[in-house]
Amino acid sequence: MPGGGPNSDFVAPMIGPARRAVKRRRGAPPTSRRKKKGPDVKHTGTMTITVGWGDCAPSGAVYYPNYFRWFDTAMWNFFDAAEWPLRELEEAHGIVGLPLIETRANFKRPCRLHDALGIETRITGFQRKTLEMTHTLTNAGAVAVEATDVRFWGVRHADGSGRLTAAEIPADVIAFFGGA
Repeated sequence: MPGGGPNSDFVAPMIGPARRAVKRRRGAPPTSRRKKKGPDVKHTGTMTITVGWGDCAPSGAVYYPNYFRWFDTAMWNFFDAAEWPLRELEEAHGIVGLPLIETRANFKRPCRLHDALGIETRITGFQRKTLEMTHTLTNAGAVAVEATDVRFWGVRHADGSGRLTAAEIPADVIAFFGGA
């Protein structure tokens, strides 16, 4: 049975950070894509949500894709609260948004119908062409979900095909949001 149970011979291919770590251990030089983190976070976006009936699975708990929808909304709200909305960044720097390339979440406790949730969002790191955002979702004052998004500084490709490519994040943007 492919990808099956405990007696399966299936071995998942290594991808992402695990594969890069193995390559580095085998003697390849470290990459220059190190995170640049500032000494403090200059901006934190906050928003509140009341869980509605349509947000829940039959079990009564929030259906997990809704957390990611809320985190995407929190990202937009973060830039609005910092008084540099994404639409203005797009006009000023010629980007086509901040497309999502990686996301992960750690679900610590369930959220249910009528729960009042809070989300705090901040930029926690910059690389040359990407930024990392964290979202902390609380329920009744306790952390319920911690999530991280990696987004790239998206511009239209020079070949005119309409596809997007990653460009370097301008220094003024990094400085404004607390990067080194």
